[in-house]
Amino acid sequence: MTPILSKTPAKSTLPAPLSGISRRKAIALAALAIGGLAWLARPKAAVRNSPARGNSIAMIGDSMTRGAGASKGRALPDLLAERLGAPVANYGEDGDTTEDALRRLPYILAHSPDVAIVFLGRNDRLRSRSLEETERDLGEIARRCVESGALTVLVGFSAVPGDGYASMYKRLARRHGCLLVPGALDGILFNPRFKDDPIHPNDAGYALIAERIAIRLRPHLR
Repeated sequence: MTPILSKTPAKSTLPAPLSGISRRKAIALAALAIGGLAWLARPKAAVRNSPARGNSIAMIGDSMTRGAGASKGRALPDLLAERLGAPVANYGEDGDTTEDALRRLPYILAHSPDVAIVFLGRNDRLRSRSLEETERDLGEIARRCVESGALTVLVGFSAVPGDGYASMYKRLARRHGCLLVPGALDGILFNPRFKDDPIHPNDAGYALIAERIAIRLRPHLR
């Protein structure tokens, strides 16, 4: 259908403050707007091994994964199993750093999990390991999990703004093609309502973490 073209100049429909701007400024503003839309529409980093090849899920972590502070049967893997409708193997070890978890990773991957949820880094920080050491070891864990064929989830956190951890998880997720769950501990670490002791969540805190992970992971499961 051929559009009907007006033969008379159209009146400006710009708001009064913009109606008198020069053509050059109008073009510049339009370019900025288009650039902003392009930024919003930019493709997200691809998640490798998505959708997961099956429903065998392993969670690799420290005492938070094991269930310190949780009621019996309410550890983080238990709560995730309820939300995802699939069993979640609990590979949480008290006090584990990324270096410790890397040493036991071959045993975990020997079970060929379809999904590997990695929730590590807190003990690195508590033991004053450098961010570079943590990133190196966590990156190696992510790489091996992805190369095993598992859809790999990095559960990120930041203890205090600017500590570098949030950026580290973001970098590693992009580099290795992992699914990122950012800010998993936001509003929990310093809120007595969600804590069992100074460093572990209670049932309510774990439920919040589980929901944050599940809502990100669910679309990548078959």
